Amino acid sequence: MSFVRGAAEGISRFVVRHASPGSKEWAAGLAREADFIESDWKALTWSLGGVRVLFHYREAPVRSMAELTKAAEKYAETQRHRFGTTNAIWITNLIQTLTWSIEFFVARSWQARLGYSLLVLGYLPLTVYSLMQSRREFDVPDRFDPAGMIRYYKAGLERVTSLFAPSFLIYAYSYTLIPVGLGIVFWRYHWSLLFDLFWVGVAALSFQKRQSNLRRLEQVDAVLSDRR
Repeated sequence: MSFVRGAAEGISRFVVRHASPGSKEWAAGLAREADFIESDWKALTWSLGGVRVLFHYREAPVRSMAELTKAAEKYAETQRHRFGTTNAIWITNLIQTLTWSIEFFVARSWQARLGYSLLVLGYLPLTVYSLMQSRREFDVPDRFDPAGMIRYYKAGLERVTSLFAPSFLIYAYSYTLIPVGLGIVFWRYHWSLLFDLFWVGVAALSFQKRQSNLRRLEQVDAVLSDRR
């Protein structure tokens, strides 16, 4: 075996070993295809292309009732411990809202006031929504109620994937205003572009998360339909 072929196989094994649970089959398929490539250099190129699998995190697919129950239990457990997180989120958003409000009143130019007003209008809904979430009692089913946890899990997936859910509408609204406001306020500075890039990244991650939740919801529906 040549050094190049060995490097290709080593890269493929590394990708398979470190791929996320839901991407391991994808990584293994790419590794198998590399074995049928006759040219060592083409095999190396193919293996390097497979590294992109590492940048796609996917949870392990749900294919049975046992796996669905385990996923539902994990989701329910995260909901039981999210009170501290939601408190930190609404306090952070409140600080942002107050900070930009003060900047609005001390700003001297209409352009700066426009940017600060957009920031306030962007962070204010996030503050109110996160505060409501922190005060809401999450009716998490008991650990000894698998059927209840599965229904709770499915309802949660339906809520976060719906385009008409309040959470989606609020985040879409705020994540549109905030980067525009930051761009207006800091347009004179070269690093202002970093703010916009950051929010574009947040939007991209949110979209990717929604797609992942849609796939998981399809898997849940398939398991439940097979059981009937």
